Amino acid sequence: MLTTTVRLDRDLMARVTLHAERLGIAKAALIRDATFAYVIGIETNDRLLREQVSDVLSQHAARLDRIEQFLARRGR
Repeated sequence: MLTTTVRLDRDLMARVTLHAERLGIAKAALIRDATFAYVIGIETNDRLLREQVSDVLSQHAARLDRIEQFLARRGR
């Protein structure tokens, strides 16, 4: 495991301390777990966004195919 330094202002550190004590865990554990949850959230949102964009593009491609087929039939 790697080690890093996190700089927090007094207010945020007080909030971290409060929640860590309330949960009965070390401040470092709270910061580590919060960072992990944040990163997982970003990755999940990115994945969902890619899926949604892919779905929209597929729908538009299907519509375009139907329009092209319609125009091809009319041009005969």
